[in-house]
Amino acid sequence: MILGWLGVKAVTPLYSELALRFSQVYFLFFILLYFYSSSRNKIFTYIFTATILGIIFIYDFFRLAGADLTYLSVGFLSLVLYVILCLCRQYLLN
Repeated sequence: MILGWLGVKAVTPLYSELALRFSQVYFLFFILLYFYSSSRNKIFTYIFTATILGIIFIYDFFRLAGADLTYLSVGFLSLVLYVILCLCRQYLLN
């Protein structure tokens, strides 16, 4: 719903960044479903998660020249927080 709402709004740097981050959260959800499907080794989970976040960080690093640093920082930190909360929830419930 949020991505649909952002799709009908005028293009601004803030809305563009929000749409990108919500899209990333959408796809991260499906990646994290892999971990929810069965018990995994914690080391594997941490390495895989760090790799995914590293790929997003590298993507953000190359976007740095044309984007606002505040939007990039807050967006990336919100993704990190989302992943940490999902992983903590997974290991606390098992």
